[in-house]
This record gives sequence, C-alpha cells and structure tokens, in this order.
Amino acid sequence: MVQLGDVLGFSVFDARSDGHGGEKRTAQLKAALSSKWNYRLIKCSFDNVFNKPIGWGNALAGIGCLPELSENFNGLAASTFRDRIFEATRYRSLLALTSSLTAEIESARFCMWESNLPGYLLTPYVLKKKFAKRVIACPHNIESLVPFQKFKWHSKEPTARLRTEIESLSYCDDVFVISEEEQWLLNLFDIPAKLLPFFPSDSEVEMLTKIREQREQRRSTHFLIVGSAINPPTRERMKSLLTMISVLQSKLLTKAQFKVIGFGTEAFSNFTSSGIIILGGVSNDVLFDEMMNCRAAVISQGFSTGSLTKFPELLIAGIPIISDEGSARSFHRTDGVNIYRNESEFVELLNENLDPPRIPSRPQKEIDEFLKICMY
Repeated sequence: MVQLGDVLGFSVFDARSDGHGGEKRTAQLKAALSSKWNYRLIKCSFDNVFNKPIGWGNALAGIGCLPELSENFNGLAASTFRDRIFEATRYRSLLALTSSLTAEIESARFCMWESNLPGYLLTPYVLKKKFAKRVIACPHNIESLVPFQKFKWHSKEPTARLRTEIESLSYCDDVFVISEEEQWLLNLFDIPAKLLPFFPSDSEVEMLTKIREQREQRRSTHFLIVGSAINPPTRERMKSLLTMISVLQSKLLTKAQFKVIGFGTEAFSNFTSSGIIILGGVSNDVLFDEMMNCRAAVISQGFSTGSLTKFPELLIAGIPIISDEGSARSFHRTDGVNIYRNESEFVELLNENLDPPRIPSRPQKEIDEFLKICMY
C-alpha cells in the first residue's frame, strides 16, 4: 500500500540492474527515486500492448469513449475508425487498471510514467483527468518511431502515431529522456524535455571496473557482438551485420573471429561461418569472461530512438566500441566509440589497434536536476 507522500511508478519492465536495457533503465530510475522517497513500481502487463482480438462486446463499449478521446487527441481523431476502436478498448482497460489503484494514486506524491507503449499511452491523460495528479514522464524512447514495431500500432503512418504520443506527453508536468536526439526533437514540438542519460548502478560499475582491470592483463582474441535480439530493430540489424560479416569472410576480406551474445540471439544459429560463434543468452560469468578477452565490441541497431545502455557499460569496462552510425546516438563524439558508415570502414576498424576508452563520468548533474524537479 502506498503511503501518503510516496511515489508511484508505471512501467512495463521490472527494475533489474542486471537485466536487459529496459529493465536497467527502470532500475536506474527506481534507485534514484528511492534515494529520496518510498517508491512503488506498478508492473504494467504487456497483454494490453499487443493487438489481440477484442470481441464485439469490447468494441461496442469502446465506441462510447470515442467522442472524449477524439476531442482530446487530434492524432486519434485523424486515425481510421478501426484504429480508434482499438485505442478506445485499450483506454477502457487503462481506466480499469487505474480504478483498481485509486487509493495508491490518490496517496502518491506524484506518479512516474515510463510505459508509453500502446495500451498505456494515455496514462498521463487519465492521471490528470481522473485524479488531478502530478505526472513526471521518463519514456525509454519515442515508441511511435521505433522501426519494426508497427504491429503494436494500428496506424501505418508514423507521423500519425507520433502525433498521439506527443499529445500524451503534453499532459505531463515534466519529461526526461535518455538521448540527446529525443530531447532535441521533443523540444521542437514544445515539450520541454530534459536529458537524463543512462548510467549503470554502483554494483554494476564495480563489476565493470574489475573487468577493465583484468583486460589490462590479457591478450584480446576476438570481437564481441552484443545486443538483445528480442528487440525488433536490434534483431534485424544484427542479422544484416552477420550477413555482411559472412560475405566478408567468404571473400577473405577478414579473418577475424566474432562471438555473438545477447537475449534471443540463438535465432542466428543458421550463421555457420567458421568465424562466427553464436553463444546466445549466457550467464553473467560467461559474459564477463568474454568481455575480458574481446578486442572490441561490435554494436549494430541502426537508426532508432532511445539510447543503448550497452555503450556506457562497455566503456566503463575498457572495451572499445565499433558501431554503425545509427546505434551511436548520443555517443557520436565519445572517446572509445568508433563509427563505421559502410563495409570498407567496418573492415578498417577491424584491422585497427583500438585504444582502451577513458572511463565515462556519471551524469551527476543531470541526476541532481532530475531529483530537484521531482521534489517540487
């Protein structure tokens, strides 16, 4: 039960500093807020995110919400009738969720909103309209613009999806984003977003620092391809990267060895080149051992939104990064991040003797500003 003055958070992720990127960001926010207040995280089910058969009963009930939603969200008003029906039924599910949390919401000092996926996109509107609560948004990325996730959004037009997401963010009292690019974009839409970069937890930093120390005593042997293949943009780009590496090896343009690690990367087991080893999802012990012994980490997600949590982690561990142009958002001018734009530049970086990166600084100024704003 939330006590008077506590903070109530809404996220589709668990708070795990040793989990995937989304869980790590949620853990970072929870740790920061827990340093000042009691923090209760409401886990929002993915069941309300994905497109499921809604049935005629729910569809008819959703029709009753259409006038209200169309009046307050121009992006929805411009959508097809089918799209509006789906959003209306999701809205009704959201109303049911918040109604079950009435006591907690009313007692909370403010609400922290991370779950800007379809199904929970209208949360700030509900919290404002029904409870008159202060809402602080920390979206992990601008979900409406994430490539390969159109199946979550009925509209096929990204600008229509973005319009609704922007309108939802406008109901928030304050907005904090993880990347410089999103801060720039949202401010152009009159959303005064502030930057709160990702940085690992103290325990993670301690572990990563030990890896850096061990790397100084070891001879690096291979390249480490890291990424979560359960993330659609990452999965597609990793597939393209492995295809490019297979072609390069068949042409004898590189003899480098690559090991692939990450959630869901077992799906790439069809890449049988002698220079590519698919390790898949591994234990932390295996991951740390590979990080100690790799020459550099290769990251390929392409252009998307948000910012990859792997970048500060790898840099703290003393591992140079070879990244495609799109993945390096917010890190284009960072020591240790080496960007390739085409196949020939990729091969050049593989052949270079890349120096260990400097240890990045904790974004303490941004963390302090975040907590200061939350306090008022």
